[in-house]
Amino acid sequence: VGSGPHTVSPTVTTTYNVYVSDSIGCNSPTQSITVTVNPPLSINAITGSSACVGGTASLTASGSGGDNNLQYLWLPGNLSGSTQTFTVTTTTTYTVILSDGCTTPPDTTTVTITANAAPVVTLTSDVFSGCSPLCATVTATSSASCVSGLLQFGDGNTSTSSSATNCYALPGTYDVVYTCTDSNGCVGSTTTTGMITVYANPVASFSYTPSGVLQLDPSNPLQ
Repeated sequence: VGSGPHTVSPTVTTTYNVYVSDSIGCNSPTQSITVTVNPPLSINAITGSSACVGGTASLTASGSGGDNNLQYLWLPGNLSGSTQTFTVTTTTTYTVILSDGCTTPPDTTTVTITANAAPVVTLTSDVFSGCSPLCATVTATSSASCVSGLLQFGDGNTSTSSSATNCYALPGTYDVVYTCTDSNGCVGSTTTTGMITVYANPVASFSYTPSGVLQLDPSNPLQ
């Protein structure tokens, strides 16, 4: 009633009819005005992810509501966009804020990326040096259970066991490598440089003196 302005606060989309009456009771044609109320913003839950340290993980956010001009903000990092790819260094929880181009109250959710550390591997041997052929039993230990492993003895021989014996036929110094892959797909590897040293066997040689021809007189036994 009255010339306005009038403030309305509908909770749902509402159409208002407006007309003017003069002093003698005549009405103008009715004008309709629709006030559209956008639905509340709603962001969907995001499934967490995991990756090996140094690897990558991708997450995608989705939502609805508002004026459909949806905008996503990822914290920490102040990253915008529905999909993000992260390089994983530590376990991190991200907050995702959904907003629109209007003044609709934002909605938020959180999601965690878990960083899986690579296995820590060490090597030891029952012998480290000796003459050829030298047989050494090399044993690898890991901070995590290995679903697969590869032991490289340095002479071209390998084993998929974490403890194996290798016989070195040729003299030389050999680097030993063990690579472990755990149940998360994370790979840990270690190299022990010069772990095994194989020496050449000595070669005997003989000499005698005098070097000339010695003639004996059978008649003189005291010679």
